[in-house]
Amino acid sequence: TRNSVYSAPEAGNPKEHSPAMDVFSYGVLLMEMSVCQFPDVGKRVAQIKAIKRPTLKNLIEHCLIETTKIVQQCLTL
Repeated sequence: TRNSVYSAPEAGNPKEHSPAMDVFSYGVLLMEMSVCQFPDVGKRVAQIKAIKRPTLKNLIEHCLIETTKIVQQCLTL
């Protein structure tokens, strides 16, 4: 399913579920917005390379200053 592209690799193992899986999913969503492409497991490596371009990397780093605070708050709930 399309939802599986947002799932952490360990999502198939109920014993490994953790809040970190939500952070992974959030990261995939941020990547989708950054590269303007729907995430595709088969293209994951290419999409990761795309976010390393200086312009996107700088934008992401700037945005993450605030989103890091949000993620930390979510993990403490």
